[in-house]
Amino acid sequence: MPSNKIKIKIVDVAVQFDSIRALNNVSFHVNTGEFVGILGPNGAGKTTLLRCIYKAVKPSSGAIYIDGKNVEEFSYKKLARIISSVPAEIPIEFNLTVADIILTGRYPYMDGSVRWWESKKDLLKADEVIRKLRLQNLLNRLFYTLSSGQKRIVLIAKALVQEPKIILADELISNLDLKYQLEVSELLKEISRSNVTVLATFHDLNIASRFCNKLILLKDGKVISIGEPSKILTPDLIREVYDVKAKVIKESDKLIIIPEKSINSNINYS
Repeated sequence: MPSNKIKIKIVDVAVQFDSIRALNNVSFHVNTGEFVGILGPNGAGKTTLLRCIYKAVKPSSGAIYIDGKNVEEFSYKKLARIISSVPAEIPIEFNLTVADIILTGRYPYMDGSVRWWESKKDLLKADEVIRKLRLQNLLNRLFYTLSSGQKRIVLIAKALVQEPKIILADELISNLDLKYQLEVSELLKEISRSNVTVLATFHDLNIASRFCNKLILLKDGKVISIGEPSKILTPDLIREVYDVKAKVIKESDKLIIIPEKSINSNINYS
């Protein structure tokens, strides 16, 4: 029997797209309430891995378990009551207000009738999340008029209204300014403290090392290493995964990663 702390268990998952091996026998587990960062270069398989967990991509082999149950045994609606995902690409043409976007997070709880009207419980849950994330002043704004940072906070609100046990976030801080990078990352950290398991892909090693409990390094669809940030983000592993020479400075309980040089590059950095 699996430990009751294990929320997600990935066992020998492989994904083949024609001649491309996107994931190659990936195995690991994530405990309840962990904030796990998935790192790796472009094409490492980070997004594909998240998409497998919420059944957007079916593995060629292997299995994924949530609370000890294979995800293939869940209906999409049932799975949506457990997992919410926040995509990397933000839909820019939604002609909906912020309030409408947030309320779509209640879709998994609709009663199956042809028409769906928000129940009192739906509205109360939405109001709770809106107040928590201080979105009251944005509710009547059209989603497409928001800044990138505001859009991502709204999409996190939509995810929280879903009342998930797991949140999957794909490159959530990409293209954000420093303020929103920190605010969004701290928000995900706070969510994990409430016993929600968070898996997020990152390109920024410094942000990932600061906020995540555990890191998973991927390269060419394979897991290279898993563990605490201080054990994962070493000069040797960064060189192996990213082909980059980097300096890693430990300052109290934080890491500072300074990339210095691309390996095997013809560019003169001097």
